[in-house]
Amino acid sequence: MGRILKVILTNEQRLELEHGSKTGDSHSFRQRCRMILLKSSEKLTKDICQIVGIKSQNQVNIWIRRYQSDYDSTGISILYNWQFKDGKVGITANHGKQLNCFGLLSRKNEFIFKTTTKNINTDFVIEFLEQVSFS
Repeated sequence: MGRILKVILTNEQRLELEHGSKTGDSHSFRQRCRMILLKSSEKLTKDICQIVGIKSQNQVNIWIRRYQSDYDSTGISILYNWQFKDGKVGITANHGKQLNCFGLLSRKNEFIFKTTTKNINTDFVIEFLEQVSFS
């Protein structure tokens, strides 16, 4: 027996996959989202094949591994990179530090922003707004 693939999803990833499995543009995309959701609920690959209607367990595992490798460590999903129809350009995952940017567009059409490697929370926004209002 081979190695068992485990998929552990955050709430955001789960919600994104659920949304994709219901509203994705193509049947194959919806099916791939569903495979990953089923795998995250600890279903066996052979059971997922029966549920989704795929004959190849290898194909399921390929998409599970691809999802795991293409989900960027910064939390940016590369889900929509899966659709290669018409030669669309793909976005590759960048594994590194997360950079968050928060900004406003002034009435003079100037973009005022602040970047951070930390999470953007209410304290960050309040501090930013105070800096903007005094300048």
